[in-house]
Amino acid sequence: MAKRIGGKDVDIMLGDMMVHVDSFSCTISDGTAVAKTRGVPNGWIDGETSAEGDIEVDTNNLNLIIEVGKRSGSFKGLPPFDIVTNAETTDERFKLEIFGCKLMAADLVAVDAKGGETLKHKLKYIVTSPDFIHVNGLPYLEPSETKSLR
Repeated sequence: MAKRIGGKDVDIMLGDMMVHVDSFSCTISDGTAVAKTRGVPNGWIDGETSAEGDIEVDTNNLNLIIEVGKRSGSFKGLPPFDIVTNAETTDERFKLEIFGCKLMAADLVAVDAKGGETLKHKLKYIVTSPDFIHVNGLPYLEPSETKSLR
Protein backbone atom coordinates (compact mmCIF):
# COMPACT_ATOMS: atom_id res chain seq x y z
CA MET A 1 0.00 0.00 0.00
CA ALA A 2 1.38 3.44 -0.98
CA LYS A 3 1.74 6.38 1.38
CA ARG A 4 -0.76 9.08 0.43
CA ILE A 5 -0.33 12.84 0.83
CA GLY A 6 -1.67 14.22 4.10
CA GLY A 7 -1.64 17.59 5.84
CA LYS A 8 1.67 16.81 7.55
CA ASP A 9 3.32 16.53 4.13
CA VAL A 10 2.48 20.12 3.07
CA ASP A 11 5.10 22.88 3.27
CA ILE A 12 4.02 26.47 2.60
CA MET A 13 6.14 29.36 1.41
CA LEU A 14 4.75 32.89 1.82
CA GLY A 15 6.98 34.81 -0.56
CA ASP A 16 10.48 33.74 0.51
CA MET A 17 9.46 32.74 4.05
CA MET A 18 8.66 29.19 5.21
CA VAL A 19 5.55 29.31 7.39
CA HIS A 20 4.12 26.40 9.34
CA VAL A 21 0.35 26.51 9.22
CA ASP A 22 -2.29 24.82 11.34
CA SER A 23 -4.72 25.01 8.44
CA PHE A 24 -4.71 26.42 4.94
CA SER A 25 -7.38 26.73 2.25
CA CYS A 26 -7.71 28.05 -1.28
CA THR A 27 -11.15 28.44 -2.89
CA ILE A 28 -11.70 29.32 -6.54
CA SER A 29 -14.93 30.96 -7.64
CA ASP A 30 -15.41 30.31 -11.33
CA GLY A 31 -18.36 32.05 -12.95
CA THR A 32 -18.43 29.77 -15.97
CA ALA A 33 -22.09 29.20 -16.78
CA VAL A 34 -24.26 27.27 -19.15
CA ALA A 35 -25.35 29.13 -22.28
CA LYS A 36 -28.97 28.58 -23.24
CA THR A 37 -30.98 28.96 -26.39
CA ARG A 38 -34.70 29.30 -25.70
CA GLY A 39 -34.08 27.86 -22.23
CA VAL A 40 -32.19 24.79 -23.46
CA PRO A 41 -28.49 24.22 -22.64
CA ASN A 42 -26.36 25.10 -25.66
CA GLY A 43 -22.70 25.32 -24.64
CA TRP A 44 -21.13 27.52 -21.99
CA ILE A 45 -19.89 31.05 -21.41
CA ASP A 46 -16.95 32.28 -19.38
CA GLY A 47 -17.66 34.40 -16.33
CA GLU A 48 -15.70 36.16 -13.64
CA THR A 49 -13.02 34.21 -11.80
CA SER A 50 -11.61 34.91 -8.35
CA ALA A 51 -9.89 33.07 -5.53
CA GLU A 52 -9.42 33.50 -1.82
CA GLY A 53 -8.47 31.48 1.19
CA ASP A 54 -7.51 31.32 4.83
CA ILE A 55 -4.25 30.66 6.61
CA GLU A 56 -4.31 29.70 10.28
CA VAL A 57 -1.03 29.96 12.16
CA ASP A 58 0.26 29.93 15.72
CA THR A 59 1.74 33.03 17.36
CA ASN A 60 5.33 32.19 16.40
CA ASN A 61 4.44 32.05 12.70
CA LEU A 62 2.19 35.13 12.92
CA ASN A 63 5.18 37.01 14.30
CA LEU A 64 7.21 36.02 11.20
CA ILE A 65 4.54 37.62 9.02
CA ILE A 66 4.39 40.68 11.29
CA GLU A 67 8.15 41.21 10.85
CA VAL A 68 7.59 41.53 7.10
CA GLY A 69 4.72 43.93 7.83
CA LYS A 70 7.00 46.11 9.93
CA ARG A 71 9.21 46.64 6.89
CA SER A 72 6.08 47.75 4.99
CA GLY A 73 5.00 50.10 7.78
CA SER A 74 1.77 48.25 8.69
CA PHE A 75 0.02 44.93 8.48
CA LYS A 76 -2.41 46.33 5.93
CA GLY A 77 0.58 47.63 3.97
CA LEU A 78 1.99 44.14 3.39
CA PRO A 79 2.56 43.80 -0.35
CA PRO A 80 0.93 40.90 -2.18
CA PHE A 81 3.09 37.78 -2.20
CA ASP A 82 3.00 34.36 -3.78
CA ILE A 83 2.05 31.24 -1.85
CA VAL A 84 3.66 28.00 -2.95
CA THR A 85 2.69 24.70 -1.37
CA ASN A 86 4.53 21.47 -2.00
CA ALA A 87 3.51 18.05 -0.80
CA GLU A 88 5.36 14.91 -1.69
CA THR A 89 5.49 11.27 -0.73
CA THR A 90 7.33 8.49 -2.51
CA ASP A 91 4.25 7.88 -4.69
CA GLU A 92 2.47 11.25 -4.99
CA ARG A 93 3.34 14.87 -5.63
CA PHE A 94 1.17 18.01 -5.38
CA LYS A 95 2.24 21.60 -5.99
CA LEU A 96 -0.07 24.60 -5.73
CA GLU A 97 1.13 28.08 -6.70
CA ILE A 98 -1.11 31.02 -5.81
CA PHE A 99 0.08 34.36 -7.16
CA GLY A 100 -0.36 37.88 -5.78
CA CYS A 101 -1.96 37.02 -2.43
CA LYS A 102 -3.06 40.08 -0.44
CA LEU A 103 -3.34 39.33 3.29
CA MET A 104 -6.11 40.67 5.50
CA ALA A 105 -6.82 40.05 9.16
CA ALA A 106 -9.74 37.71 9.80
CA ASP A 107 -9.88 36.12 13.26
CA LEU A 108 -6.81 37.59 14.89
CA VAL A 109 -7.06 35.30 17.88
CA ALA A 110 -8.89 32.14 18.85
CA VAL A 111 -8.49 31.18 22.49
CA ASP A 112 -9.50 27.91 24.11
CA ALA A 113 -9.54 28.54 27.86
CA LYS A 114 -9.12 24.80 28.54
CA GLY A 115 -5.55 25.06 27.29
CA GLY A 116 -3.65 22.31 25.55
CA GLU A 117 -3.31 24.25 22.29
CA THR A 118 -1.32 27.20 21.08
CA LEU A 119 -3.10 30.44 20.24
CA LYS A 120 -4.48 30.41 16.71
CA HIS A 121 -4.54 33.38 14.31
CA LYS A 122 -6.54 33.28 11.07
CA LEU A 123 -5.58 35.46 8.12
CA LYS A 124 -7.63 35.76 4.95
CA TYR A 125 -6.10 36.37 1.53
CA ILE A 126 -7.41 37.30 -1.90
CA VAL A 127 -5.64 36.49 -5.17
CA THR A 128 -4.74 39.67 -7.09
CA SER A 129 -2.38 38.55 -9.88
CA PRO A 130 -3.41 37.61 -13.42
CA ASP A 131 -1.02 34.66 -13.04
CA PHE A 132 -3.76 33.47 -10.65
CA ILE A 133 -3.25 29.81 -9.70
CA HIS A 134 -1.19 26.93 -11.09
CA VAL A 135 -1.93 23.34 -10.05
CA ASN A 136 1.02 20.99 -10.57
CA GLY A 137 2.36 23.54 -13.06
CA LEU A 138 -0.92 23.81 -15.03
CA PRO A 139 -2.39 27.35 -15.11
CA TYR A 140 -6.05 27.51 -14.07
CA LEU A 141 -6.83 30.38 -16.45
CA GLU A 142 -6.62 30.23 -20.23
CA PRO A 143 -3.68 32.20 -21.68
CA SER A 144 -6.17 34.21 -23.77
CA GLU A 145 -7.80 35.47 -20.55
CA THR A 146 -4.62 37.04 -19.21
CA LYS A 147 -2.51 37.94 -22.28
CA SER A 148 -3.32 41.67 -22.19
CA LEU A 149 -3.00 41.93 -18.38
CA ARG A 150 0.76 41.58 -18.06
